[in-house]
Amino acid sequence: MPRDESERHTVAELMRRDLAAITVSPHADTLEVLNKMQRNGSSRLLVTEGDRLVGIITLTDLLGYLSLMNELEGFEENRTGSLPSRHRISGHISSDHLAGKA
Repeated sequence: MPRDESERHTVAELMRRDLAAITVSPHADTLEVLNKMQRNGSSRLLVTEGDRLVGIITLTDLLGYLSLMNELEGFEENRTGSLPSRHRISGHISSDHLAGKA
């Protein structure tokens, strides 16, 4: 869009309306969330419970979390010989965006 035309358009004209494509549950599996980001070409998803926005999960959030989990699993596997179950994003969502801290 040319710069001189940007003042003539509203956010409503530009926003995504397919909310199912950009929302996840706080209980969603991390790999499921990564797959959804890849399928939709998005680096962030809205985390919702029902109709309520509870946070935003970003690719950076997930990669940092998965890197940490990978390190901890390596430690745990060396210690016990077994790996923990799959990861959930609950408790790892970025609510800083909602609080204006990002």
